[in-house]
Amino acid sequence: MVHGAGLLSPWVKRKPILRLSCVRKHARVQIPLPAFMFFRLGQKALVRDGPKFLMLRQSGYNKFGAGKWDLPGGKVEENEDLGIAIKRELREETGLNADCKLCSNFTFATETGENWLVLIYVVRYDGSPVALSSEHSEFKWIGMEELDKLPLKHEGIAAAIRKALGPVV
Repeated sequence: MVHGAGLLSPWVKRKPILRLSCVRKHARVQIPLPAFMFFRLGQKALVRDGPKFLMLRQSGYNKFGAGKWDLPGGKVEENEDLGIAIKRELREETGLNADCKLCSNFTFATETGENWLVLIYVVRYDGSPVALSSEHSEFKWIGMEELDKLPLKHEGIAAAIRKALGPVV
């Protein structure tokens, strides 16, 4: 289970920091946030199969990002546990059930001016078949060398994927 401890106090002189900790694994992630901004919270699953990872092409159900590539995931509902939310999104969009480990993040603003903080979780693929929802038209397994060749839905997601995968890939 992942918990948000909220914004840190005035001890932080430059920017507030959102601290998240995973109780089960005792992992801690600190995310610097610009002062006085409200964020919507989203989550993405970086499903790995060896050196490759799963990318989904968004269908035209939503004009924002139609035809572009993204990781599986979505928004966190009000009062929803973060661990439950990422598993729900992964299951809804791909049919996969897996344990997720928080490892990276990125922020972006939408065309309508909403600010988003997106948490990225690493998921180890277990070989189950991928079953896409109507939100996506296709999927593919890609390596890091292919990432920059795809039209991506979110600015900043490529850097967050690289950060999540680290120097191994």
